[in-house]
Amino acid sequence: MYTGDILDVTQLSPEDLATLEEVVDQLEFLGILVHHRLIDADVVTTFFRYSPRRVWHIAGPFIQATRRHAPGYGTYLEKLAGAPSGSQRTPQA
Repeated sequence: MYTGDILDVTQLSPEDLATLEEVVDQLEFLGILVHHRLIDADVVTTFFRYSPRRVWHIAGPFIQATRRHAPGYGTYLEKLAGAPSGSQRTPQA
């Protein structure tokens, strides 16, 4: 996903979808940490660069579909991906 090899999540195998869900969950966890000010958004931006935005861009359709039966899924990743680079403020709920 990070290298651009996944462009359409609707075409993924069940195993690849499980991997995608793991990546989304990991970045969701980071978003929760930023939201609760347990880690600074700048630290996440420094370590993960563009990956939250890239994952959100690629996995957005999967996340939106998942929200039909799991409301709120990916909310913190969405906020993390939308946070401006270098922002000093954390996303608000």
